[in-house]
Amino acid sequence: MTKKTSGLILIALLMISLFNQCSKDDNTEEPANNNPTAAFSVNPSSGGLQTSFTFDASASHDPETADQELMVRWDFNGDGIWDTEYSDNKTATHQYASTGTFEAKLVVQDTDKNTDETSQSVTVSAGAPTASILVTPASGNTETLFEFDASGSSDEQTPTEDLLVRWDYDGNGSWDSDYSTSKISSHTYTTAGEFNATLEVKDGDNISSTASTLVNVVEAPAGCPETFVDPRDGQEYHAIEIGDQCWMAENLNIGSRINGSQNTSDDGNIEKYCYENNEVNCDEYGGLYNWNELMQYTTEEGAQGICPDGWHVPTDVEWMMLEMELGMSYEDATSSGYRGTDEAAKLREGGSSGFSALMGGYKSSGSQFLNLMTQGAFFTSNQSTSNTSNAYVRFIFSDNDKIYRNHYNKNMAMSLRCLQNQ
Repeated sequence: MTKKTSGLILIALLMISLFNQCSKDDNTEEPANNNPTAAFSVNPSSGGLQTSFTFDASASHDPETADQELMVRWDFNGDGIWDTEYSDNKTATHQYASTGTFEAKLVVQDTDKNTDETSQSVTVSAGAPTASILVTPASGNTETLFEFDASGSSDEQTPTEDLLVRWDYDGNGSWDSDYSTSKISSHTYTTAGEFNATLEVKDGDNISSTASTLVNVVEAPAGCPETFVDPRDGQEYHAIEIGDQCWMAENLNIGSRINGSQNTSDDGNIEKYCYENNEVNCDEYGGLYNWNELMQYTTEEGAQGICPDGWHVPTDVEWMMLEMELGMSYEDATSSGYRGTDEAAKLREGGSSGFSALMGGYKSSGSQFLNLMTQGAFFTSNQSTSNTSNAYVRFIFSDNDKIYRNHYNKNMAMSLRCLQNQ
């Protein structure tokens, strides 16, 4: 074989090898692009018409496309109509306009337009109405007309005015009224006790809910007694009816005496001062009490304070009612200083009203006792609106027929006339 022939053979073999290599390169396929995987959550998975549902597709993924580049769109109702355009925002919120079970659908698309979809059920129900009950007053007696108000009740679908309500005033499981759209009702309890008044509210889908509140009822006072006994210490007091009010006709005298140099304390024990630290003066004129002690450390107007059960510390307005009953004008009653004409004379011991105001004096905010036999000083249950260190008082003097009204330091000690609850 000649060199020329060998060279030709070598060239031919090289050409065949190159051809085969090219054929292999032409037949090599690029790897396939995988579809994304769609996944989402709904929070909450069920709710009502006022619920804002959050749809979150951030769990979706794709082998080739970064998560942030995946595009999503939503069909919240599952009705085949897309509620959103494609977006790389993986979360969306939706509030349903009707009740039912909806097959919410998600489609996820990668950068090569490959897609995947998934769906899950979302349940939307009407929900029970919200029952709201307000009783006015919150407590009273067996003559009190209580008002029951359900107008604060609501429902997602049924307007409040169309909601049906009924009442069980006693909370005994027996409904005292039929269903009605009227949200206001009234009731008087015939017996004393604590009652769990219950309201039931029903919406247009016959879905109902209830609410309850406690109503405290005591026996109505059996008129104004001529005398009564304070069961706490057995002391007997006279009482007098003036107009529609029933007043103690004596100054209250209850508690343990402390010296005028001592301070009272909020320890559950009633403490009193006696004029000149003499118990005999308490026996004749009643105890002297600073405002916090006689109120028993509350600032509630008309509080029971240290008064017997069924009685309370009179308010500034209740004193005005007494004064106007005796002839004082409204303009005078609501003013300060010396007011009226002869109302103090009517209230003093021996006066026409029967109130028998005693001139028991008072103790200063220090330890000084003043004006025994010439001045009666009485606290009301009202703080001053301009200075809460003071409370409104009434002064009745032995030598002035007008009644004095103003506010004085709560640390002073004065007499107390209790007023019967109505």
